[in-house]
Amino acid sequence: MEGSNLVQTLGSVGEFIGGILVIVTLVYLAIQTRQNAKVGYWQMYTTSTGHYMQFFTELAKDPELQRLWDLMRDRNSSVEISKEDRSRCYSLFQAFTIEAEADFFMNTMFGHTSAHDRWRENLRWIVESPIATHMWGVTKGGRTAEFQRFVDTLIES
Repeated sequence: MEGSNLVQTLGSVGEFIGGILVIVTLVYLAIQTRQNAKVGYWQMYTTSTGHYMQFFTELAKDPELQRLWDLMRDRNSSVEISKEDRSRCYSLFQAFTIEAEADFFMNTMFGHTSAHDRWRENLRWIVESPIATHMWGVTKGGRTAEFQRFVDTLIES
């Protein structure tokens, strides 16, 4: 009997230690997952920032692209522009808003709603420019529903 009590006691101790190790492992994995999520967020943030830097660097290098960007953002511009200017403005608009949507989605996915305030300001020109507002109306169908609602709310307010 005494040998079987020892085996039972050792078995109970083993189960107890095993339970503690499972808890320690879960805590460790939770910490690692959280750290990996932070690293993933900052990697995506850095990539997105790099895309914007490249976008604006290209604008700065090319006076014609800068003219089109200014035309598209002009509050006093007319929606009636040349076919060539419209086509090029459309491409610039698409490039910028596609990246904006990706950044918006990334921040939403990671729960950074403060980024919505930043995007409210960064996209204000769409609300203020007749050309950009028109282009949004033409292109928004290819956007996620959440981003559409976000920009549409900006335009309505």
